[in-house]
Amino acid sequence: MSKDQNIVNDNRLLVKDVIESMLALPQLSPVNYFRVESDEISSNKLFEHSDEVDAGMIKIANSSEIMVSATIVMERLLRISPQASTELALAQLIRKIYCFGARFSAYDIVITNVNISSPLHMEIVDAIKEGCKRISRKFDVPMSHQKILFTCDPATIDQMPTLVVHGLGLLSSQEDFITSRFKTKGNNIYLLGKSIEDIQGSLFQKYILTEKWNSLMRFDLDVEIKLKEVLEGLVRGRLIASANPLHRGGLFFSLLRAGYDSGYGFDITTDMSVSPEAFLFGEYLGRVVVSVAPDKDDAFIDYMTSHNQPFYTLGHVTKGEIRLDDQSYGYIDKDYSDVELK
Repeated sequence: MSKDQNIVNDNRLLVKDVIESMLALPQLSPVNYFRVESDEISSNKLFEHSDEVDAGMIKIANSSEIMVSATIVMERLLRISPQASTELALAQLIRKIYCFGARFSAYDIVITNVNISSPLHMEIVDAIKEGCKRISRKFDVPMSHQKILFTCDPATIDQMPTLVVHGLGLLSSQEDFITSRFKTKGNNIYLLGKSIEDIQGSLFQKYILTEKWNSLMRFDLDVEIKLKEVLEGLVRGRLIASANPLHRGGLFFSLLRAGYDSGYGFDITTDMSVSPEAFLFGEYLGRVVVSVAPDKDDAFIDYMTSHNQPFYTLGHVTKGEIRLDDQSYGYIDKDYSDVELK
């Protein structure tokens, strides 16, 4: 890594600069520009808390079951490897559903901006089909329509296709729901999965290092399957208070999203076995952040150890302060709406 690229190191002021710059990206800011707190938009009155509404939960009429939905959009990496990008997007989608405590049921695929007269576009569509087949076999999940939907607008035929994957899961009851948000000050925070030296395909690589994406972030479907099974057990045993899959922006922004709306911060220690940039901002798969109540801590550790699942003790939930390696980075209630990209 060149001197110019080595902007994240032991100097906490440089880490702050990176964080401030990345917060200016609309896809990373904890403030959702398009969020409208309006009764006209929020028509689902079945749940009291915004956690459930944000998760896309819908009560099934005349049943105790609840449907959970999630969506992943993949455009930025599709041109690198369409099949691998499809597998990556679906793996993210499945992990997100299981982090809600739901059983993954089915998924839909939509490809936008497909020019059927373009050999390149049709090669991409064929590769996406192969990615779907592999995911369905590995995870034993069906595509709901048994076909891929696509759109073709003459005004956008010169654009690259964009992949949209939408998944559905089922909860037996509302009590099974696992929020993505921190619940209580003092809960312990753990990282499920291994930390590796990888920043490929990340927003950090593109916007901070100003490098072109030329390869995907690391992911292993067998690791994802094992993580799914571990999450199922943690949910059944009521051992976790929250679960948040790591992807967009990496670990730091997953923690920020987990705490922002509820007003809680976090005090964590970075893993010295990898660089700070890979640990905090890498977007490689196979990782989930969970919080655990102190009275469930021993049972959680016993479960993780007995299932040979790698995990790392990050720290704990704070009243509002954000701390990395014993250094303060401010408070979670800071107004980020006016942060500018540096």
